Amino acid sequence: MPKLIWIPESVVEAMLKDASRWHDLETGGTFMGYWSDANVAVITKMIDGGSEAIRTRKSFSPDREWEQSEIDRHYRVSGRVDTYIGDWHTHPNAQSGEPSWTDRRCLRTIIRSPEARAPRPVMILLCGGPENWLPHAWIGQLTRRALLFERVETTAATISTYKT
Repeated sequence: MPKLIWIPESVVEAMLKDASRWHDLETGGTFMGYWSDANVAVITKMIDGGSEAIRTRKSFSPDREWEQSEIDRHYRVSGRVDTYIGDWHTHPNAQSGEPSWTDRRCLRTIIRSPEARAPRPVMILLCGGPENWLPHAWIGQLTRRALLFERVETTAATISTYKT
């Protein structure tokens, strides 16, 4: 069954604004939300990278301490309904919306992290530039490749927006 990600229009607008602000550098953030069923993720909030985030032409690393405090705060405010559900970041001037090797490694780390509690993290990549950012949505999951080996499988997802 196809994967679907619901995201507020206001979150998409905030992502595009941040992407255009840092257009030559990678930028990104964190998503809070929930899975309404096995194939439908609902994003309710985006947490930006924070003031101490590191942005370069080829990588983005959020301000982890600030990010975690915002995740904790939103979790409490939501009545413990919304949890960490995934991330987004830009690939400036990229032609392909496929997750990079680094993106797959990041997904593996998230999936294996007990603290994240995200066995199927969402990853949205904004590719292009200020005039033409194109979103590409993925769901990550570990699959067994052989008896002892696991690999990250990424499944494309459709993005639908909603008004809040």
